[in-house]
Amino acid sequence: MKIDLHTHTIYSDGSLSPKEIIDLAIKRKVKILSITDHDVVSALSSALKYSEGKDIEIITGIEISSKVRCSKEKIHMVGLYFNHKHKKIKELSNRKIKLRKIKIRKILRLVNNYFKTNITFNEIKAKTKGFPSVPHIAMVLLDKKLVKSIKEGIKALIKGGPCYLKQLYDEIYADEAIKIIHEAGGIAVLAHLSMYKYEDKFKTF
Repeated sequence: MKIDLHTHTIYSDGSLSPKEIIDLAIKRKVKILSITDHDVVSALSSALKYSEGKDIEIITGIEISSKVRCSKEKIHMVGLYFNHKHKKIKELSNRKIKLRKIKIRKILRLVNNYFKTNITFNEIKAKTKGFPSVPHIAMVLLDKKLVKSIKEGIKALIKGGPCYLKQLYDEIYADEAIKIIHEAGGIAVLAHLSMYKYEDKFKTF
């Protein structure tokens, strides 16, 4: 049986809509699928509804950016099987969406100042059915012939580029993320286990 418990949609950093990712999973004979977008649950209601009557089970999921107490390390906690309409889950998701909007608008100010243009939020939003991010800004830059490729546009927006904006973190501690997941009736697991195999991420002494 094929199972995939870690996928992302256009509501975080994925390229497919909830419907598209479910269709792809079914095509690849995946029987159990969890959508674990970064910090938001925007895809889950439509994914659960779309999967009804189809040969696939959808598990609610989220990947929460968090940090370790007594350490500067940042880790991702994945929540599974929780109530995606739970108050604290929705509060977390809504707060992250608000932060993303602030970040994109701040980046746009940097972009417009550097490239001497007037790109609007709506122009960026038109590039995706989900929430706009750095690649979508790069697409508009390419449309306006301000860069020669999407790759060049992205390079201007990431660390080291002239329009880079330091991440607007609103992270919570890992134990708090676990508590929210548990209170919503879910289970919490550490994401990307292989990344920590040869690292001292959990040393707090």
